[in-house]
Amino acid sequence: MKGQIIILTLLGFVTGLSLNAQSVNNQCDTIFDFVETMPKYEDDVKGLMDFVISDLSPILSACYKRDSILTSSISLTLTIDSQGKVIDVEFQRIQASEECKKELRQKLFSMTGWISGKQNEIPICSKYAWPMNINWK
Repeated sequence: MKGQIIILTLLGFVTGLSLNAQSVNNQCDTIFDFVETMPKYEDDVKGLMDFVISDLSPILSACYKRDSILTSSISLTLTIDSQGKVIDVEFQRIQASEECKKELRQKLFSMTGWISGKQNEIPICSKYAWPMNINWK
């Protein structure tokens, strides 16, 4: 009896973990918002900063010249699949034209170097929140 209670409790806990997930119909059956091991980019924060400088800043600079909108802060959420590929980009906060957002999305989709998040040591699809500030000099 005691063993059955423990098993039911563990089953309830594991089932509860999936409640923080969202179902989708593309490359992932389930996308987790919170996982045991979050996705990580190569060289961690330094790697992300380098990517902003080398890949996103030129796009934002061109957007400023074209649209006259200076973007100094961005908050976005990336969806990283179980192979470490960016499969979705959601802008939570950004001051930029739709054309600029499209260009940024394309660049972010081509981003390589992600290590997928893990649940129970298994690579899974998960979200990665990425706030950034751009200091224009």
